[in-house]
Amino acid sequence: MKKMTAGIKSQKFEVSGLSSFENAQVTSGGIPLSEVTVQTMESKICSGLYMAGELLHVNGDCGGYNLHWAWATGLCAGSSAAKSGCEGLGERKQC
Repeated sequence: MKKMTAGIKSQKFEVSGLSSFENAQVTSGGIPLSEVTVQTMESKICSGLYMAGELLHVNGDCGGYNLHWAWATGLCAGSSAAKSGCEGLGERKQC
């Protein structure tokens, strides 16, 4: 498993060009950050609901920023949800 992981991580890819403007991708809209506790990514409207990535109203430049946002908020939301679940074990949250 370690050899396979090292092999995958060592792969290098050369960028050979760009696609056309018609193939550009962008998303917009989503839940306003004012409705989310950004330290935990928990909804201020519905306790126990955690959000991440493109569910939220954040627009990032091309170049991996949207992916970074998705991964970072996913980690934060998942960690917060797990911590909350352990603290409130047996309690059912209501919206």
